[in-house]
Amino acid sequence: GGLVDSYDNLVTAIADWLDRSDLSDRVDTFIDIAEARHAREVRIREMLDTVTLTLEEGETEIELPENFLDFYKLRVRVPSATGRKYIPGIEELTVTQVAELSFLDRSWPRGFTVHEVIEFTNPADRDYEVELLYYTQLPALSKDQQTNALLTKAGDVYLYAALAASAPFLLNDERVQVWEALYADARDGLNRSSRESRRGGPLVSRVHGATP
Repeated sequence: GGLVDSYDNLVTAIADWLDRSDLSDRVDTFIDIAEARHAREVRIREMLDTVTLTLEEGETEIELPENFLDFYKLRVRVPSATGRKYIPGIEELTVTQVAELSFLDRSWPRGFTVHEVIEFTNPADRDYEVELLYYTQLPALSKDQQTNALLTKAGDVYLYAALAASAPFLLNDERVQVWEALYADARDGLNRSSRESRRGGPLVSRVHGATP
């Protein structure tokens, strides 16, 4: 990230690289566009969070957390403390598959899909604790929010995405292609290293409302 480690530094860096005084009032818009792009394209370990939710008896759906961005994985705890800790073999399905495989009989969770909610194939025969591991939405940068996990880890991803967002105003400026390439390289490297670090060991993340 270098010196691009705060909102103020980022704004200054974008203005310096653009070197266009007529675009100075659009820098916040470029940052907003960069953040929308990050939400679609960047998945880093620091965005992962864990929450324990309850699938209530007779229900097939659970509401997602407010800061939910993307699904990573899910485990359902075995109600009894003896033997297995988690129910094995629960299958992630598509929305269409869940619609086709829905059962009326109550049982343990067998299959699920994630869309606007977490939806299971059958109503629960009792209350179940569901551990959801998911990617969170990063807080947007502003005067009052000087940093977040992505800016701290990779200021260049922010800088180049914001610079690339200026393309409609720079028209045939050759720098845009360079910024786009630099952003793509930084983003891909970040995602790749995050995937490798997740494979390398146990995942540690903040737990809200979960019992150890």
